[in-house]
Amino acid sequence: MWKGIFGDSYMGQWLNSKAHGHGVHQWKNGDRFEGSWHQCLKHGKGSDIFANGDSFSGIYVHGKPEGKGVYKWKC
Repeated sequence: MWKGIFGDSYMGQWLNSKAHGHGVHQWKNGDRFEGSWHQCLKHGKGSDIFANGDSFSGIYVHGKPEGKGVYKWKC
């Protein structure tokens, strides 16, 4: 597990000292991303789970959502 100096953390696969493969990154504010990483960027299938209870699941390319996905609001 990696812990950053700003309170975030990453648990998952690494390649050349970068998040690469499947992993979970959690930010200090409680947001987290679970899914595929490529050279420290969200890339492939994954889900953002926000601290407020909302979530987004879909495909990411070079760190950004790409195409269709599913956004769920906390009720």
